[in-house]
Amino acid sequence: ASPDAIVMHPGPINRGVEVTPDVADGPHSVILDQVTNGLAVRMAVLWLTMVGSMVAAREKKHIRIDILERFLPLKAKRYVSQVVDFLTGSICLAIAYYSIDFIKWEMIDQTVGVGFIPAWMLELIIPFAALVMAIRYYIHIFVDQTSVESE
Repeated sequence: ASPDAIVMHPGPINRGVEVTPDVADGPHSVILDQVTNGLAVRMAVLWLTMVGSMVAAREKKHIRIDILERFLPLKAKRYVSQVVDFLTGSICLAIAYYSIDFIKWEMIDQTVGVGFIPAWMLELIIPFAALVMAIRYYIHIFVDQTSVESE
């Protein structure tokens, strides 16, 4: 390889299998920088997505597939909207529940997050946001029927 070559890998590395330790830790390697910066970017995207999803759920501005619902009479539209909100809330509740196991495993693995913050602390947004969205969808079942009537 050229003396100016840069060694890159998105991580995690299987040392000795994909990359030898000499190369991975060598002077031309930027693998550690890539992994560190990549994790920070992934966490930023995760937070942006989850916070944006919570806001979208609150304002009913989330992505919907409502092609059939548009053509239903008002009474049927209300019913379908309630069923969809219930199912969506239930899926969000399941995500919140099962993501707690994910967080527990991250705590056990002691995965490094960004800087001195452990990854599990940054990933707490997953169950929190999913729970908030579940509550909002369940509230929409009983409270938010005015948006169905105005559509």
